[in-house]
Amino acid sequence: MKASQKNRPRRSTAAGLIVAAVILLLATQPFWIGASARAQSTSATPIRFEGYIRAQSSTKWVVGNDLEGNRIVNVTGATPIVEKEGLAQLGAWVIVYASVRGPGELDAIIIIVDRPAGALGPKVQFVGAVTKIGDKDPNDPDELVWWLVDDTPVQVTAATHISGAVTIDTPVWVGAVMYPKGLRAEWIQALASEKTFEFRGALREIGADYRIIDGHRVTVTPETDIIGTEAIGALVECRTLDGDGGVLLATLIHVLPTTDDGLITGSIVTMTDEPNGNATWQIIVDPTDPVGVPKVAYIKIDDQTWVDQSESVAQTGGWVAVRGAEIRPDLYQADLVRVARGARRDAIQAASQAPQAANFSVMPWSDPTTILPNQSSAEYPMVAYTPDRVVHAVWESNSRIYYANRPPGGAWSIPTMVAYGFAPHTVADNAGTLHVAFVNLFMGNYETYYIYRTNGTWRLPINMSYTTGYSAHPKLALASDDTLHAVWMDNTPGYWTTYHATWNGQFWSNRPIPSGRGQSPAITIAGDGAVYVTWQDRMPRKADEQGAFDIFISALRDGTWSPPLNLSDSPEADSLGPDITSTTDGEMHVAWVDNEWAVRYCYGRQAAWSLPQVVAVVDGYASNPHITTEGGKYLHLVWEEEGGEPGQPNALWATATDSRTRDWAVAYQLISSNSSRFKDTALTAIPFGGVGLSWAEVNDVTGTSLRVSVREPMRDYRIWLPTILSPVQSGR
Repeated sequence: MKASQKNRPRRSTAAGLIVAAVILLLATQPFWIGASARAQSTSATPIRFEGYIRAQSSTKWVVGNDLEGNRIVNVTGATPIVEKEGLAQLGAWVIVYASVRGPGELDAIIIIVDRPAGALGPKVQFVGAVTKIGDKDPNDPDELVWWLVDDTPVQVTAATHISGAVTIDTPVWVGAVMYPKGLRAEWIQALASEKTFEFRGALREIGADYRIIDGHRVTVTPETDIIGTEAIGALVECRTLDGDGGVLLATLIHVLPTTDDGLITGSIVTMTDEPNGNATWQIIVDPTDPVGVPKVAYIKIDDQTWVDQSESVAQTGGWVAVRGAEIRPDLYQADLVRVARGARRDAIQAASQAPQAANFSVMPWSDPTTILPNQSSAEYPMVAYTPDRVVHAVWESNSRIYYANRPPGGAWSIPTMVAYGFAPHTVADNAGTLHVAFVNLFMGNYETYYIYRTNGTWRLPINMSYTTGYSAHPKLALASDDTLHAVWMDNTPGYWTTYHATWNGQFWSNRPIPSGRGQSPAITIAGDGAVYVTWQDRMPRKADEQGAFDIFISALRDGTWSPPLNLSDSPEADSLGPDITSTTDGEMHVAWVDNEWAVRYCYGRQAAWSLPQVVAVVDGYASNPHITTEGGKYLHLVWEEEGGEPGQPNALWATATDSRTRDWAVAYQLISSNSSRFKDTALTAIPFGGVGLSWAEVNDVTGTSLRVSVREPMRDYRIWLPTILSPVQSGR
């Protein structure tokens, strides 16, 4: 970022008129604004929000829009103003970081101009059902009208392209631009009222009016759009409608030119910035066999590349997994890049020096059992428990989603592939339905998808995201009434932002969280139904710096998202990998890692949060913390550690506490320790008591094992004192 020489607020010569305009603007907000412009609680926690500069005086600016609210912020001559994309003047779109002085009092920490005055606002795409269609004025056909999509007001004009028949309750996909008065629709596309599935598979049979794709029979009609030349064995993408009697009606069949997404792994050697803001990284590619010879490759990084830094900040020496298009044998355009600290470092040489495993006989955690002993590139394992006490496991291997289960007292079933995709996240509801969200490449775009298993049967994937940008990192959460929520990150507006969605049994309604820039989101639902979402993003504090990663949180309550709060507020440390859970006392609990060695935690609700406390400081590198709640009040926290020096072991650690005391230091447990690299830990509360922990262990360069351990339930211990009863005196 480059700061302008004129890094001071513009001063108005008509301050009285500006202040009057401010008051008038805030007094005439539309009816749907509600609490979005409500007074803030007193707190030292910085907040972040975005919007148009709608009014300016010498000391106060009004920033926002009519949809998400307008806020007055105090600005002084000392306030850093980064004019990255234009001047800080009326009509410019700015990002404001501010501290809360008192109710309704915001002091700007730094202001960044993100779009110049006169430019279009951020693009917003979302899905919902039409709940209101405004009436047009017959005397003015070009006048805009207001529609409601779910509860989101949208301006519809004569220039809005509407495709399909749209009536009340029609699910629609909306593409809009943010204006000062709210969202203005560029296009509205009606979606099918039937469930729509999008999946990938091998073409097994070609009939006159049907196709069989990996065991799924789909009906083909003259209206089916067939792209490419069909052939038995070809990998195809298929979009179908769920017709009467479970008949799948194909609307699209797309023959794919290759059988798999590009995926390479290796270690960063150099990182070279380019004048256009992009970068090229040189990596040493991991060999495909233990004695293979590594090769050098280059990956192109641009503003559309998701660089997942939830475990480690990208730097030379770090290990990466890259998905993208192969431009030539040694050059790739990266779509998704996952960064980790020094994977497989001296693992084979360190094996003989690894300490003995922990003594599990004296621990509350069970001896780890193996879900799968060895599978190529197995990642993201997660277990879930249903009321029948069956444990279910879902994971990814080579861009495919696998599933296995284990009945009480039984063995793990043979894994079955249930979908193409990667990075799954799994939850189970009270009825025993298993819900899974993941990412898949469909028609050249990464989207988030949803599948579920009920009565022993998996349904086909349903598109959750519906955007023209890349979507990634989905997470699921269940409310107390089993309402299913999801979050993910998406780069449709040109930067990574966080989406929130709910499932209505037919399709996913979604919308980006206001001012929710960032990546690696996590979600939890409070007992009163409020939704809390946390993520990581950089926060600059000076005009000439990029800023370190901090942890932000926003809450959806009564239909309104709160402005994101900075929970970590650590200018000198990168805060990475946030996770969140809730307890029945109404408090939220968030964990993350600072600078890859300090595991940290804080708790709170709404705008009141504790200062972060250190749970553990490690000798090597810590990453991937996970926190969950057992029984509504017991907190469990796990994280991964890598040895700081070659020959030092890697380990999984866990600790637990009562949410009323929050004393994490009572007892740490070493779950496992060896020379293997642990990755992708996941923690799940067991509905009938205890918690389950799953993870992957990199055995060598050719395989990974999946493991699970269970912690026995935590209990309250009470002392019962005897009660002495005296004889009843009768008549004496």
